[in-house]
Amino acid sequence: MNFVLKYLVFISLLTTWPANAQNKHEHHTSQKNPGQQNSLSAESSWIPIAPPNAKVHAGYMILQNNGNEKLVIKTVSSPQYRKCELHKTEIKNGIASMEHLPNLEIPANGKIVLSPGGLHIMLFGPKRLFVENDMVPIIFHLENGKLIKSMAKITKRLYKSHTH
Repeated sequence: MNFVLKYLVFISLLTTWPANAQNKHEHHTSQKNPGQQNSLSAESSWIPIAPPNAKVHAGYMILQNNGNEKLVIKTVSSPQYRKCELHKTEIKNGIASMEHLPNLEIPANGKIVLSPGGLHIMLFGPKRLFVENDMVPIIFHLENGKLIKSMAKITKRLYKSHTH
């Protein structure tokens, strides 16, 4: 029961962040190695700073496929977390739920936005305490066997204020 309560609180926090929160932060864009032809880039990558005892964090970014063929992300990893997964938040009848995605397709010359309340990366088991402006490596494992590395910036949380 304790896990369910923590999960529901986490979901409610995810859904209270404004969808355009990434526009209010400085962000790191993935850098390509000279001579390397990456058709996938991760831009505006950020992870909201979490309380010190949080066991799960979330990552957001814009994934851009600059190639002429679709790309499929099979898994995500980070040396700073025990496990990473692609997830999708859905709200049905006022209740938020998360679904683990086995992969994520990015159309040719297209982009996918990972944002609060939608698609995102779940980051389980942080291996250290993060502070604002820390940079976290995120690695995308593609179906074609390529690895794409990016960096996400730890940022302050933004809460949507509401009035009654």
